[in-house]
Amino acid sequence: MELPKRIRILSRWYEIKQDEEAMAELKGRGWLGMVKHGDGVILVLGNMPARVQWDTLLHEALHVVALEIGLSEKLGEKRSGEGVILGLTTGMRSVLVDNEIDWRKELDGDVN
Repeated sequence: MELPKRIRILSRWYEIKQDEEAMAELKGRGWLGMVKHGDGVILVLGNMPARVQWDTLLHEALHVVALEIGLSEKLGEKRSGEGVILGLTTGMRSVLVDNEIDWRKELDGDVN
């Protein structure tokens, strides 16, 4: 399954970029993904297995959430609490994959 072109996180739209420019920036840093908060852009390395791309998108989305709710500052780690975000990504992936729940349906139509 291909990544979406954009996702909404806490009522703000983020464009997902996997073009050559994004790939060059990520490879230059040695990262699989990154968020450009001011631009509303999430970069995800595209030449990886689909599962890794989705994990990376979830990881970067959690960085956005951490920043927006003030958690990044409280974590006190370099790079916005990278260790904590890695753990949260693993945990959330497990919840999403291990449970066959249609989250949108379970919210009883209470989605935007």
